[in-house]
Amino acid sequence: MRTVVGVMLLAAALMAVGYLWGVWGTGHATPAPEPTPTPEGPAGAPALPGGEGRLTFADLLAFRAYPLLWAGPEVAGHPLAAALDAGGAVTLVYGGCRNARDGCTPALQIQVYPVCTQPPQGFLQVSGRWENLRGARALWTGDDGRDLWLFTGDVTVAVSAGDPTVAMPAVAAALRPLAWPDPAPPYPQLPAPAVPVCG
Repeated sequence: MRTVVGVMLLAAALMAVGYLWGVWGTGHATPAPEPTPTPEGPAGAPALPGGEGRLTFADLLAFRAYPLLWAGPEVAGHPLAAALDAGGAVTLVYGGCRNARDGCTPALQIQVYPVCTQPPQGFLQVSGRWENLRGARALWTGDDGRDLWLFTGDVTVAVSAGDPTVAMPAVAAALRPLAWPDPAPPYPQLPAPAVPVCG
């Protein structure tokens, strides 16, 4: 028993000496290394694969065709995993795919369209529940009311969850302009829907 206690005391003493050497030997504690920027984006930002039809996080930050909205780098434990540019919309994919009969469904998907491709007027006859959401107009649709269409500024945003554990009201409350560093809540008001002049 004395041997075990002696070993534990020796180990604690060595750790203390190592810590004090780090503080006194240099005049300060050794700081943790800073994250370094990656080609995919700034330090600490989600690392997204690039390539054919895919956008890196740096590409998302540089995107200027229309404003992009997101729900942050992670939603309900599902990290932002991919960003896709299909030409008519930018799609943000959170989490891995869930196996489904008709293919692979992501845990959460946010699609941002320019308002002229999905104008609010095209949804006036769609059944669902309308509400104001921090200055924007929101339409909840789907069999379970878990699909969201958000009309704000010059964009229309479609949000759907393949993971039933994702709390859609929390996702809706977290939608904000894509930026890095990501701002902390409370999130700002969203612009009211624009009246599109499409031609």
